[in-house]
Amino acid sequence: MKKFLLAMLLIAAMNGMTHAAGNYVEGEALVTLRNGVGTLNAASISSTAGRSYVNSVASLAEAEATVIYNALSAGSGKIIVLMKSETKSTMDLIADLEKNPSVLNASPNYRVRALAAPNDILYSALWGMEKIRAHEAWDITTGSGKVHIAVVDSGIDPDHVDLVANIDLGRSRDFTKDGDIADVHSHGTHVAGTIAAVGNNGIGVAGVNWSAKIIALKVFAGENGGGTDAEIIAALNYLVELLEAEPDLVLPAVNLSLGEWTPRRESWDDPLWLAFKTLDETNRTVIVVAAGNEFRQVGVPADVANPDMDDDIVQGYYIYPASFTGLDNMIVVGAMNVDDSGSDFTNWSSETVHVIAPGGELFGYLDEDILSTIPENEEGHIYGFKRGTSMAAPHVAGAVALLAAGRMDKGLPPLPASTLKSLICESANSNINPEAPAIDIELNPPVKISPQGVADTTVSKYGLLDVKAAMDALDELDKHGSGGCNAAVVSVTVLALFLLLLPSIRKMKVRSR
Repeated sequence: MKKFLLAMLLIAAMNGMTHAAGNYVEGEALVTLRNGVGTLNAASISSTAGRSYVNSVASLAEAEATVIYNALSAGSGKIIVLMKSETKSTMDLIADLEKNPSVLNASPNYRVRALAAPNDILYSALWGMEKIRAHEAWDITTGSGKVHIAVVDSGIDPDHVDLVANIDLGRSRDFTKDGDIADVHSHGTHVAGTIAAVGNNGIGVAGVNWSAKIIALKVFAGENGGGTDAEIIAALNYLVELLEAEPDLVLPAVNLSLGEWTPRRESWDDPLWLAFKTLDETNRTVIVVAAGNEFRQVGVPADVANPDMDDDIVQGYYIYPASFTGLDNMIVVGAMNVDDSGSDFTNWSSETVHVIAPGGELFGYLDEDILSTIPENEEGHIYGFKRGTSMAAPHVAGAVALLAAGRMDKGLPPLPASTLKSLICESANSNINPEAPAIDIELNPPVKISPQGVADTTVSKYGLLDVKAAMDALDELDKHGSGGCNAAVVSVTVLALFLLLLPSIRKMKVRSR
């Protein structure tokens, strides 16, 4: 049976790229339209003429426009719409839409899923904080309540004792049909705790940033934790609107511990890519995404399907959003284990995965995974262990928030996202950057997914997240008169020199012990 499934996938690949059944919402399509309304802004898109234009395109394909993403459309210069047909399949709907010259791109509405794997009494179990040297960075700053972090996930437990003080309920939103931001899956609450669980309160755990405010954007509904591209796009559309409406809002990072395997999305007209690109171009928010948990190379097509382990992977598919290109302010995060090896599940790339962070181990002990906050379960527990690049990514998002807090502590203006990304990546510990995992898949015949023979087969490009080194680099930048987006050339030069010499400095310190 396994041989038959693999053979069928190979036949499908030879006959052109397929869309895996059940991998998208049937009857729906995300569509990018040419600007047919003149000056493109929220008012023109919402006008009678604007809606008439969108509706006419939909009706010609026997569909209706259910959502128009105004902020993303105005920001990208192209109109992004979710369309739905009650009479056609997704593939038939897309085929009809592509006949219309007003349509730049039409794609399925793919399903997305979560990528799971101080004096606080459980702090000793937070081995990840030690690995990233958060405890040393806390000597400089422990965070700021004026800094916000968006978490696009399964919601959050709004009453959790270790989170309630750090949740921005007013700005949080639900983009599912659940009707509230409550987290019944636990994934989003766990991610939020790693970023900003209240620190030094004598209970539970501590986040990387002890007081940052979490904006929970719920895109995964129900206990299975599944979502769609449309819900992700809606969340990013809201963030762009929020940044436009509140120019003084300090929102240095958004965490997306999620992913999907789909055919290559190489078109700049792809609605999901446009959503990410529009947010990226604000240069106010670092986009932190998980690399994925399928021990595959990011940015290249899956070399072989393994339906027994993950039915989302089809030969030739890519992992998104981690494989997106052209996003200057995105950080892709892989996972490492307590012994500094790469997590046995982590996706990898020495080019497109930027850094690694603690994520646990598939075949390790429970305490080798990541402990964080969860909604109260049947046993009455409000803390739990999870593993995955989903757990690695929030370490990075929290670190970005800590850098932003360090600036605010000094009364300095916020740094652009591009600078924050550089501080994180260039300060990473290149001495801890393990080889990519090699995994045997027990198909018939057996298949080894191995990076051996691929040049520079490390999990990431830069190595292990080092929060203290990033804070030191920030301090050097600040001492030489950085002015945010208008920083003097000398400041950038000093930062570049410091980051260039950092690996040598670190080695000297190691030898002196």
